[in-house]
Amino acid sequence: MTSSDFATNLPSSPPSSWPVANTPLVGRAAEVDDVRSLLERPDVSLVTVTGPGGVGKTRLAAAVAARAPWPAIIVPLAAVGAEAQVLFALTSALGVEHLGNDPASALAAFLKERQLLLVLDNFEHLLGAAPLIAHLTAQAPSVKFLATSRAPLRLTSEWEYALEPLALPDKDAAWQAETLRDVEAVQLFVDRARAVAPEFELTDQNAREIAAITRQLDGLPLALELAAARVRLMPPAEMLTRLARPLPLLRGGPRDAPERQKTLRATLDWSFHLLTASQQRLLAHLSVFAGSFTVDAAEVVSGSSDVLDEISALSEQSLVRSLRTPDATSRFALLETIREYAREKLAASGEEQAALQRHAEYYVSLAERAEPHLRGHTQMAWLPLLDAEHDNTQAVISRALEARTPDVVGRLAWGLWYYWWQRNRHVQGLQDLRAALEQEFESEFQWARALFAAGGMAYLLGDFEWATWCAERGLPAMRRSGDLLGIGHYLAAQGTMAMYQGAFDAAEQMLREAAEAYEAFGSAWGVGYVELGRARMALLHGEIERASSFAERAVAFTRESGERYYLTFSLQCLALVRSVQGRHDEAEEALREALGFALETGDQGSLAYVLEGFAVLEAGRGHVAAAGEWLGSAQTVRAESFVAVTPTEDALYAQLFAPLRASFASAFEQAQARGRLSSGARAAERLRSGAAPFAESGEVRAAPEVSGPPVELSPRELDVLRLIAAGQTNPQIARELDVKPVTVATHVRSILHKLNVPSRTAAARWAFDHGLV
Repeated sequence: MTSSDFATNLPSSPPSSWPVANTPLVGRAAEVDDVRSLLERPDVSLVTVTGPGGVGKTRLAAAVAARAPWPAIIVPLAAVGAEAQVLFALTSALGVEHLGNDPASALAAFLKERQLLLVLDNFEHLLGAAPLIAHLTAQAPSVKFLATSRAPLRLTSEWEYALEPLALPDKDAAWQAETLRDVEAVQLFVDRARAVAPEFELTDQNAREIAAITRQLDGLPLALELAAARVRLMPPAEMLTRLARPLPLLRGGPRDAPERQKTLRATLDWSFHLLTASQQRLLAHLSVFAGSFTVDAAEVVSGSSDVLDEISALSEQSLVRSLRTPDATSRFALLETIREYAREKLAASGEEQAALQRHAEYYVSLAERAEPHLRGHTQMAWLPLLDAEHDNTQAVISRALEARTPDVVGRLAWGLWYYWWQRNRHVQGLQDLRAALEQEFESEFQWARALFAAGGMAYLLGDFEWATWCAERGLPAMRRSGDLLGIGHYLAAQGTMAMYQGAFDAAEQMLREAAEAYEAFGSAWGVGYVELGRARMALLHGEIERASSFAERAVAFTRESGERYYLTFSLQCLALVRSVQGRHDEAEEALREALGFALETGDQGSLAYVLEGFAVLEAGRGHVAAAGEWLGSAQTVRAESFVAVTPTEDALYAQLFAPLRASFASAFEQAQARGRLSSGARAAERLRSGAAPFAESGEVRAAPEVSGPPVELSPRELDVLRLIAAGQTNPQIARELDVKPVTVATHVRSILHKLNVPSRTAAARWAFDHGLV
C-alpha cells in the first residue's frame, strides 16, 4: 500500500489532544521561550527535555505546544509497556489506521505531508525505540518532535534541553517577604498553598520557613506542590521540621494526576526501576555523600574499581547531577529527595554500614593528606578542594560523634584545624570538638590532637581561658608521642597564651622552645609563626628595633613556606612597625601585599587585620577620618566572622591610637561609627581601588531623626545591640555585661530575628539609623 492509498483514510488535520492544565505554570517563561526557539530553527527537528522526575517536563512541553506555530499532538507514553508499541502509540494519537506491512515507512510517508509538532511524553523507559524517531525525523523534516524523558534519546538529530529545578532563594540573603516574592520556587509554593488554603500569605513572619522549605526540596516542582498541599494541616514551621525526612510527607497529590505523580516516592520508584542492578546499587551507595562527590570518592565508597560509566548513566537518567566547578573538576551530586530515597535502598540492601565506613576512611585520609599542604606552597590548591568536601567531612564528624568514636574526630580535626581557621569555621569546629572531648578516646595521641584543635578554635573566639587550659593540659601527652610538629604547635600556643596573660618571660621561653621544635621538624611556617608572636610582644613593649627584626624574620620564613594565610599577618605586623618608625610608604606597600593575600584566601579574619593595619597607617599620617573608618570596618568584619581581638592586640592598638583619641576623640569616634556600617568586602574594594575614605567620598548619609526604635527589644537586647554597633564581638560583649558568651549568642539571634535582618552589620546599621549610637 502506498501513501496515497491510505492517505484518504486519515483525518485532514490531526486531532488536538493536549490536556488543559488547570493550574498556572510558574517560573518557566524563559524555559518555554528557549525550547520554542530551538524548535523554530530550521536545522532542529528533535528537542528532548530532560530532567529528574517531578521537575516539570510535561508541564513545560504543554506550555511550548500551546504557543507553537504548528498543530500539536501529544503522544502519552507512560503506559506503553514495550518499545515495539511506540509506533502504535504514535498512530493512535494521530488517528492513523491501516498502515500495511511496513507501518514505519507508511507513517513516515504520512508525516512527510504534514507540518505539526509531535510531543512524545515520558520516553525514558522506551529508549530502544529511539531509532524509529530517528527514521521519522529524517523522512519527515517538516515535523517537529518534542520529547520529554529522564534520559536523552542519544540521536544525532537530537538537541537536549536539561530542565533544572526552580530558582531558589539565595542562602546568604535576607529572607523577607519582599525579597522572596520574585523567587520562582517560593512563587510556586505560595501559589499551590493558596489553592488549598486561600487565606495563606507570604509574610515576614513565615518567610524564613518558606525559603528553607524550598531549599530543602531543591526547588523540585512536584515536591513543592505536594508540600504546599499540606499547608491546610500544618504551618510552614512545623512542615520544615518534618521535612528532615521528606518522602513520608510528600504524598497525597491530586486524584486526577498520574499515579507516579501522586507521591514523590512513586515518581522515584518509576526512575529506579528503569536502572540496571549495578546502577541501582551505585545510586544507593552515592546516598552516603553529603553535598557533592568526585568519581574517585564514589569508587571508594561503592567498592567498585570503575564507576564512571555508571555515573554517566545515572546522570543521563537525571538521578545524578553534574556540577560546574570553578577549577573544572568533575563533581556530582544528588538532589536531597533522591538522596533520601537512595539511602532507604542502601539500608534495605544490608550494605549501609560498610559504605559509611568507607566514606569515613576516605575523608579522614583526605584530611590527613591535606594537613601539610595547608601550610605550604600548594595551600591555594587545597583550600577550594576542602571547601568542596566540607559537607562530607562534617558528615563524618557528625556520625563519629553519634557513634561515640571520637578518635575519628581527632584525626579529622588535626588535618583540618588550619583550614577551619582560614575559612572561619571555628564556631562549628569548637562545638564539635567539645562534644568529642566529652567522650572516651582510645588513643591519647588523638585526644591530644583534638584538644589542640579545640584550643585553637577557642582562641579565635576569644575564650583565652579555655584555650590556655587546652594548651597546658595537652602538651604532656603530645610530648609523650614524640611528634615534633605537635610539640611545636603546643609550645607556640602556650607561649601565645602566656603573652596574653602578661607573663612575657615565660612566653619568650616557650616561643623559643617552639621554634626549636619547628626547626627540628623542618617547618619554616612554624618558625615564622613564632617570630610573629615575638614581634608583636616586642612592639607592645616599645622595643621597635627588636620588633622590626622579628617581623622581618616572620615575613621571610612564612614567605619561604609558600603559605599565604600567616604571611598576611606577618606583613601586617611589619607594616605596624614601619608605621611606628614613620616609614609610611613601606608600611603601605606591605599592607597592599597583605590585602592581596587576604582577598586571595578569602579569610575575613586576616582582612580585619589588614584593615586595622591601614587604620594605624592613616593614624600615623594624621588622617583622622580614614583611620577611624578603617578601624570601624575592621571591627565589623571581626564581629561578623567571630574573630576576637586578643589582649595583646587590644593593648597594642590602644597605644597606637592614643594620640588620635586624645586630640580628636569626637571625630575619631564618629569616623569609627561610619566605618562600622561598611561591609568588609566594600571596605576592601575601596582600599584596592585607592578610593577616598567614606567621609570624603560623599557616600555617608546622616542618620534620620527617629524618636526611638519601632521594634520592641528588651533592655538587655538594647545593651547588646549598642555593643554590636560598637564593633564588639560576643566574648567582648559577655565581658562587658558580665554574662556568658552563649547568653550573648542567644540575644544576638533574638535581635536579628526581631529586626528581621540577616547579619550583625545590618543590625549595626539599624541601630545607627534609629539613634541608638
